[in-house]
Amino acid sequence: MFSIALAVVSLGILTVIPHVYAMQAPTVGVADIVCPGLGSLYSIIVIICIFTTAVPCLWVSVMSLTTNEKSRRFRLIAFCGVIIALVGSQIDFSKLINVIIPLAGWIGMILPVSILFKWIGVRIPGYNTKYNDRTDFWPDDAGT
Repeated sequence: MFSIALAVVSLGILTVIPHVYAMQAPTVGVADIVCPGLGSLYSIIVIICIFTTAVPCLWVSVMSLTTNEKSRRFRLIAFCGVIIALVGSQIDFSKLINVIIPLAGWIGMILPVSILFKWIGVRIPGYNTKYNDRTDFWPDDAGT
């Protein structure tokens, strides 16, 4: 179903490509072409989607630095995170995408390699080997 929906959206963009090729969010342009005013509603939906993604990401980031939600430290870190997010939101969307997509690609290449190294038990000199034990993956095999 997801693939079918993706194909429909892609074909919809392709049918009106002369009108939306310069837009940073062409699906908003397609929605506005389909029904005038629908683009505005779709924009609101996109903003809500961004908000419902950004807030949990900020909360997880803050919770990784402090665990007590009632503490002053939590509030200070959350405040700083919101300020950083607001400053980051002022960056042009296309410039932001030009940074995020390559970064995600590099992380996508580095992460499997690091997981493979952990799985085969590669020891890195100078690295904390306390947590570099295969029993982290297979606790049932501990002691065998």
